[in-house]
Amino acid sequence: MLVGKVATFFNLIERALPLLMKAFESIRQNISTPNEEVSIRDLYAGISSGNFSDQVVAVFPHDLAVVCCTGGTDLGEPGRVISALDRKGGRPAWATAWADKLNMSV
Repeated sequence: MLVGKVATFFNLIERALPLLMKAFESIRQNISTPNEEVSIRDLYAGISSGNFSDQVVAVFPHDLAVVCCTGGTDLGEPGRVISALDRKGGRPAWATAWADKLNMSV
């Protein structure tokens, strides 16, 4: 499971696969128009399949954290993610900055 803000994942994808993001951006003006379906179909016909883990996650390992959580840990709130990282004994720099914004500094 991946936990994070959509904007963060978009940023990672844009950095790792800029041409892919440009391809999707190129059809933005056709969303919610009569051209939407054909634009999306053409876009997908023109891109190759990929692997998110290999092409995005593995490219920026320092921008992410892996936390093994058992027992049904609910990471639905930012504070819970920080707490889970703290329990596991590893808080990356980005998580510390995030905790500071949430007033959760240790």
